[in-house]
Amino acid sequence: EKLFAKLEVLGPDGQNVAQSAPVVGSDGYTLSVKVPPLKPGDYLVKWGVVCVDTHHTQGSYPFTVVGTGR
Repeated sequence: EKLFAKLEVLGPDGQNVAQSAPVVGSDGYTLSVKVPPLKPGDYLVKWGVVCVDTHHTQGSYPFTVVGTGR
């Protein structure tokens, strides 16, 4: 259910850096959100969806942006 999709990208300071509402892909399996160019640091993606049968699923995963040294 597109209406209940949630997606946050939390930056090193814990603030959500997502610049828009999440978009559910036409395949119904992908979820995306726009973010600004990210500074080096550790980030956490938090997502949640509600299926047609009202089953709620959520999760998270970390990623790190490494600087180029320039």
